[in-house]
Amino acid sequence: MRDPERIVVIVGINKAGPNNGSIFKRFKAVHNVSEITVLNYDCCREKNDLALIELSQNISVDHSTPICMPSENLQLHGVLYASGSGMDPALPKTLTDPDRTSRGQQVVAQKYYGVDELSHEILTKTFSKSPQIGDSGGPLFQVDESEMHTLVGITSHGHPEQIRKSDHGKNVCPIEDTSSEEESPLNSADNKRKNQRKLTTAYI
Repeated sequence: MRDPERIVVIVGINKAGPNNGSIFKRFKAVHNVSEITVLNYDCCREKNDLALIELSQNISVDHSTPICMPSENLQLHGVLYASGSGMDPALPKTLTDPDRTSRGQQVVAQKYYGVDELSHEILTKTFSKSPQIGDSGGPLFQVDESEMHTLVGITSHGHPEQIRKSDHGKNVCPIEDTSSEEESPLNSADNKRKNQRKLTTAYI
């Protein structure tokens, strides 16, 4: 694992001139890392590759939207949101944007479907767009009536571009879940297998 001194966090994409200047000029703020916390990280098997990173200074709300950590008794909403800066298959491949990522960060709504307790996964259905390749590590969150954003999971991986339609997606790991068995449609192995192809999945 790298030392904190060797890591910087870049916040906020400046879309005014995304292809001009150095990489640091493309972003609004660069922050140094003061501490990294991991749990049971296995670099050989690429397991548990999540970390909490503490920055050396606060991030301005002018550069980002604050997302709160969940409470222990948090109830998941019917609509969740995934955010990322991965590939957008709607864009054409060009010489300056071969990976089709020039739109920068986007947010897609996901319909909450249930939680797989054994694998500790949040399952969602896709309304129209799903997380894509390159969205890994982005937040899955919900928004309440007061516009407070609360983190509920972390995107693990996105679908290939050919699976970008309703009821398809690959998604996110839960941080907290309080849903009951009655609320979850995953009470049988048959139901899980039957719906595997149309659900987003999530890992911690």
